[in-house]
Amino acid sequence: MRKLIIIFSLLFVTSSVVAQVTKSKDTLKTETINVVKSFKPTVSDAYKLNENPSIQEDAILVKEKIQYEIQSVPVASTFTPAKGKAQVLERPKKELLYDSFLSVGYGNFSSPLVESFLKFKAEKDDFFSIYGFYNSSKNGVSNTIIEDEFSKMNFQATYHHQEQYYNWQAKAIFENKKTNWYGLPEPEAIAYSTSFIENLNPKQQYQTIGIDGKIDFKEFFLEDVKTGISYFKDDYSSNEIQLFAKTGLSFPISTEKIHVEADVDLLKGKFEKAYNTTTDLEHSFLKFGLKPSLEVLRENFQLNLGVNLTYSFDLEHRESKLYSYPNVYASYKLMDDLLIPFLGVTGELKTNSYKNMVEKNPFVSPTLVIKETDQAYNAFFGIKGNLSNSLNYQLKTSYIKEKNKPMFLLNQNKSNGILPVNYGYEAGNSFGLVYDKVTTFEIEGDLNLALSDEFYLKGNLIFSNYDTENFAEAFNLPTYKTTLSADYQTNKWFANSSIYLVGETIDIEIPYGLYMSFLPFDPSDFIIKNKAYVDVNIDFGYHFSNRLTAFAKVNNLLNGNHQPYAHYKVQGLQAIAGITYKFDL
Repeated sequence: MRKLIIIFSLLFVTSSVVAQVTKSKDTLKTETINVVKSFKPTVSDAYKLNENPSIQEDAILVKEKIQYEIQSVPVASTFTPAKGKAQVLERPKKELLYDSFLSVGYGNFSSPLVESFLKFKAEKDDFFSIYGFYNSSKNGVSNTIIEDEFSKMNFQATYHHQEQYYNWQAKAIFENKKTNWYGLPEPEAIAYSTSFIENLNPKQQYQTIGIDGKIDFKEFFLEDVKTGISYFKDDYSSNEIQLFAKTGLSFPISTEKIHVEADVDLLKGKFEKAYNTTTDLEHSFLKFGLKPSLEVLRENFQLNLGVNLTYSFDLEHRESKLYSYPNVYASYKLMDDLLIPFLGVTGELKTNSYKNMVEKNPFVSPTLVIKETDQAYNAFFGIKGNLSNSLNYQLKTSYIKEKNKPMFLLNQNKSNGILPVNYGYEAGNSFGLVYDKVTTFEIEGDLNLALSDEFYLKGNLIFSNYDTENFAEAFNLPTYKTTLSADYQTNKWFANSSIYLVGETIDIEIPYGLYMSFLPFDPSDFIIKNKAYVDVNIDFGYHFSNRLTAFAKVNNLLNGNHQPYAHYKVQGLQAIAGITYKFDL
């Protein structure tokens, strides 16, 4: 028995050490009790417990410190929830989007239309895309002596590559445009012989071949890099090559940011002859630009302080010059987003090119004098804001001063209707370029209104007043232009419309043989006016499914007989209808 007690005591002491609990030494002595016979208690032996036990005040109770170590043990749940029917929520169907499409259509005036975009997936997030467009028309202008026709073909192939911190794309471009110098003076002014019309070749063709690339960086001080080269030519041996590169950088400084833009532009072109001489015309410009600025952004205030520095080399005339322009902008939220006044002043050296002039007026002659335009400053002031969640506006006034501002001017006719001309653009049916120092005061307003989630309205209005230095008028520059567009979209129907209102323009038509006369004349005696006009266009369609759509386009809905340039009336009502099919490759 004693051995059992000793073993029990050892186990108890060992467990106390493991539990890291320190106890006072036990002073109780062990005794052996010998049971002679079993005890049989009776009722009389029981006694009542004392409800108020005595407590020894000098007893000190020490709270033992115990540390617990719990090990998580997974327990399989046997709970089975009661089965019930979940409430079904109606969710809109996810619209299926396709990467590629093909549109074909046909309209009056022998107008085929083909447009397509094809997207091919490559490795990871890379893809290769091809875009193509073709449209042509002929004999759409009423009462013309010679045929009017045009065609446009555009082809682009692009490769897109995406990484975690940057993405880039490379693009190859080919474009071909055909047009006619069909704008001969009215037969009432000149009597054309049959042989003259038969021998006149008014056709012209423009071609552009180019490649360009772009890299966009993410979370890097270098924002992007763009570069490209293009070659532009026509059917009269005129050509032009342009090479450019530009980049943008940003450096945050505390709560402000320094932004820097840099660019290089090389333009070199040549024309076989001038309009009145056989001397060839060449233009070559090399331009280096640097535009640093400090941007300050606060809760209700924005400030941009910068300068635009440009160093230009006129390689043809072996001249160079440094140009410096302000680049300042400031705005303040006067009434939150409801009223935000803003003001600023900027300037730049604009590089004009043969290609840019053709895009503005395809009826220019290949005998242009190309110069750079020095925009000394463009000072502006205005207000903008959001009148509601669906209505925003902007109203701006500008004061612009430019040197060598280009203006289109009608070339003098080299025929009396009987004498043949050497080129198809010499019969008073083409335009040249003149330059002047022009000061422009301009008022512009913009309004955007979302009447609903399906219907949007946009409006733009520009009033311009020109003050020229050398010429009596600002040729072919309208005093006002207004654009109103509407967009309506539903799951099945869509419609877009645009209304253009263009003000009157002024040109000069110098009669045949006047330069051979020794009599003095005033060019203002030969001023002609192109009347203001309204042009309404609309296109609409119906989605049969996510893949198939029918569409129709109507231009010059009012069938107007207006002429944006002298002697060049536009086609009448033009309508094209077709279908678009969407798919994935």
